[in-house]
Amino acid sequence: MSARTAGSITAAHRQSERLSHVTQRLSPLLSERRLYRKAKPQAQLPLEHQSLRLSDIAFYYDTVQPNRAQLKAASALFKHSKYSPVRAWSASEFRTIPSTDMPEVAFLGRSNVGKSSLLNALMDHEICHTSQKPGRTREMNGYGVGGLRDGHSRLVLVDMPGYGSGSREEWGEEIMKYLTKRKQLRRTYVLLDTHHGMKASDAAMLSMLRESAIPHQIILSKVDSVLQKGGRRVRRGLTNEKLDNLAYLAEKIRAKVQPMRKPGEPSSGVPALGEILACSLRMPLGGGKGYLGINPIRWSILEAAGLTRGLGEEKKAPAGAGVRAGAAAGAAARGIREEGGKKE
Repeated sequence: MSARTAGSITAAHRQSERLSHVTQRLSPLLSERRLYRKAKPQAQLPLEHQSLRLSDIAFYYDTVQPNRAQLKAASALFKHSKYSPVRAWSASEFRTIPSTDMPEVAFLGRSNVGKSSLLNALMDHEICHTSQKPGRTREMNGYGVGGLRDGHSRLVLVDMPGYGSGSREEWGEEIMKYLTKRKQLRRTYVLLDTHHGMKASDAAMLSMLRESAIPHQIILSKVDSVLQKGGRRVRRGLTNEKLDNLAYLAEKIRAKVQPMRKPGEPSSGVPALGEILACSLRMPLGGGKGYLGINPIRWSILEAAGLTRGLGEEKKAPAGAGVRAGAAAGAAARGIREEGGKKE
């Protein structure tokens, strides 16, 4: 081995020892740095909207959330049949609306917010005219649902002309007469477009309802614009983050429709019901179960109309029924034994 080769090997060995020594000294520091290094956020797995809980899309601040049996009963009452839904009346002027003994709920919202489409979904039948052009609904239209064989309906849903773009001043005058004078009216539902939020025209309408002490409630329509950005083509776009965004939006709207009063400040009327419901007609539940958020709205309507008594409740046996049944069974058994004894 030449002297040059031996020197190269010795130099390489010394360099390796120095590198090992430096690594040993830096190792604890590198470990501490790893401990304090910010963890990368994990990607959220997409959710299926069919598996959402009711509390994910319906916010019951001051009311009680319905159970599954009650939602099922509401769906059954609104189910389409040859008796339901039916056209109860149409009127361009309040004075021409016929007087009935059926409770009514009305649906308000900006033009093209989806009132007629929502009513079709609620009534399980395409009975309301729909259009992409604002101002398609030009009259107040009442539809009877929950019909019986005698032609009598349980309640009436009223589709109102939209306000804002495409609306007319005379429509607003007749709508106000209906809202303030109609004795059959139990509640007014105001639809807000989830994508656009509350506009100035919405705020003005809600202020009028509050000051006029008209019972009203908020429905967030087209909620797919928040939960599934990208429209109907998006199959797996739902995440917990988007659900949180929806809850935050509902809280912001609640702060506006249920304003906090300062001590000693006079009341400005009746605020909106502490219950905000969301729905989407672009998110079917599958299996013929309708669309996301429809059944909670149906139950809310029945509550407003006072038609929830006995719905969704388990039938209890009358007091003493078990004792009477046991006694009858015992008597039957004795009769069989006695009859058998006679035959013997």
